[in-house]
Amino acid sequence: MKILLLRPSSLGDILLLSPCLRLLKKAYPESKITLLIKSHFSEASLLLPNLDSILCFERKESIFSILKKIRGEKFDLIIDLHRGIRCQILYLFSGAKRKISYRKDAVARRILCLFKLNFGQGLESVSSKYIESLKTLGIENDGKGPILSLSKLNPDDLTRRFGLTDRIISIAPGAAHSQKEWSAEKYAELADSLCQIYSAKILLLGSEKDIPLTERIKSLAKCPMQDLTGKTSIPELACLIGKSLVFVSPDTGTAHIADGLGIPHIVLFGPTVRSFGFYPQRGVVIEKDLPCRPCSLHGKKVCASKECLERIEVSEVIEAVDAVIHKKPYTSIKPKKILVIQTAFLGDIILTTPLLANLKNRFPESRISFLTTPIGAEILSGNPCIWEFIVYDKKGADKGIVPFLKIARRIKEQGFSLVVSPHRSLRTSLLAFISGAGRRIGFDRAVFSFLYQDKIQYKKELHEVDRNLQLMETLGGKIEAFPEVFISQDAQKRADSLLASFGIKEKTMVVGLLIGSEWPTKRWTQEGYAGLIDYLAERLGAKSIIFGRKEELMDAEKIAQLSQHRPIIACGKTRLSDLAPLFMACELLIGGDTGTMHIGVALKRRCVVIFGPTTPELGFSPYKAESVVVLEKKGLPCRPCSPHGPKRCPKEHLACMKDISLEEVRNACDIILSKARIIVRK
Repeated sequence: MKILLLRPSSLGDILLLSPCLRLLKKAYPESKITLLIKSHFSEASLLLPNLDSILCFERKESIFSILKKIRGEKFDLIIDLHRGIRCQILYLFSGAKRKISYRKDAVARRILCLFKLNFGQGLESVSSKYIESLKTLGIENDGKGPILSLSKLNPDDLTRRFGLTDRIISIAPGAAHSQKEWSAEKYAELADSLCQIYSAKILLLGSEKDIPLTERIKSLAKCPMQDLTGKTSIPELACLIGKSLVFVSPDTGTAHIADGLGIPHIVLFGPTVRSFGFYPQRGVVIEKDLPCRPCSLHGKKVCASKECLERIEVSEVIEAVDAVIHKKPYTSIKPKKILVIQTAFLGDIILTTPLLANLKNRFPESRISFLTTPIGAEILSGNPCIWEFIVYDKKGADKGIVPFLKIARRIKEQGFSLVVSPHRSLRTSLLAFISGAGRRIGFDRAVFSFLYQDKIQYKKELHEVDRNLQLMETLGGKIEAFPEVFISQDAQKRADSLLASFGIKEKTMVVGLLIGSEWPTKRWTQEGYAGLIDYLAERLGAKSIIFGRKEELMDAEKIAQLSQHRPIIACGKTRLSDLAPLFMACELLIGGDTGTMHIGVALKRRCVVIFGPTTPELGFSPYKAESVVVLEKKGLPCRPCSPHGPKRCPKEHLACMKDISLEEVRNACDIILSKARIIVRK
């Protein structure tokens, strides 16, 4: 098979093709892959593994001449990864048997620049977009990113020719558009500092156009430098970057060379933004979140102040260099005030606590505000990661547009510099945007996700905790953390008083039954709970407490009537904050896939969890819990029937719950309790 790729534009665009070439060659190992390229970029093709040949054309060459070359080769497959007018004509009239074109977001990016809206289209790289166009061929992304090769070159000969030492720090300060260039004064200061810290030779690289800038840097710097600006070809430039301890540059094609070669690198972004997709995937990006960014697709627009770059300090770059050399987490964001938004159900809120712990670990000096529901504020009170709660009772007192605007104004006045939102609703996206925060991070599946600057891919296959931790991707560094709830002294006192009023003695074995759920289809049978109460009482001498809301009192009474050993009914007698200390008094918790069960799991209690209309694969199972048994009816074709569990069974049989027998739950209790040292009472 003969394959032609169309991507004749800039150096960076060409280098970002390497994943496509790799995957095409893997799918069609006998194929011959050709790249249509401008003649002055022809040398860059030497860095691309899996490329068999190039088809060159001159800048002013007529489209008819180029088309003649293409048609003469008789390609079987043509892939347009540029989508310019010229490439579209070549694509349409190439004569290839099959044609593929990729999704280009140029119009959307132009709208962002035109209205100076500082939000992006996510962090999907251009490489990933290229690969997405190959899905029609059955090719999937392997996630490896761009990989370049120096195998066709001889880097050692080059270093000997220029007399280079083993310890080099390379700086390529120039860019095709001068608006992307950091000041010569700051580059000189940076060079002096890096030379002193790492005892390394500073190498200046670039094209002939960059010579005035590098001459200015040399005149200001005190450290010795070797200036090879304008003295190397693209392959030679790549060899020098490949020998570097670290590489520093603006947002240019040379940054993609360092990225593809796996060299630690720092990239300074100014008028452009990462969300355009042209960012290095393995390096550190330093940028300032200003309302005027992005102002241009490529950095052509003239700006007298260049504030986006001038606000980047030399100390920040030095810190980033230290991070990439020593493989430490780094982000250019230094937020003083962070807002986390999660106003979903109780379980979702509890599963957000590992994200809070990660944010606090990453930014220990920051104040984290948590925008959540009244129940969220109550259950997470005492969490040391949270500086303040912003309570939003969206289904109660704060229902409607006027309370929404009041909440929006409140968070706007707080001056948050970072917003992180695991919640995906329209309301949440609007609040994040209205906050005015310089950086907003959310999921790509959020409603109005374009209001987030960093859109993180929502991965359905992950647990909710791990999904939430994906939001840390652009912030650098993740730690292992588990869901947590904390018990206040007041809550403990109330719980002790309640246990005394229930007649629970110190040595009594207590089992908690969580019979309720917001969703009726998640409730196990009343007969099952009644039989379980009797079994635990007769075999273990256990006293069962039925926990629930006031609305579940009637169900609890029916269970009590069906059982021979009357349980304690605590429905409606406890606050939400009382549950944690009461659960700590329980040897075992039994119930459905509910938010209250996540409280027990967070407290590391022994639990038996009964899944019905939902499944653990949806991501809301007990998170990495060792002392938990999950029961479910596998093999039912109707499971899962909804993300949360419907109000009524769509099939009207509720087999997922009714078919879980008392014997199965009893066996699960025996398994989990056999791991504990308990007294069996006859």
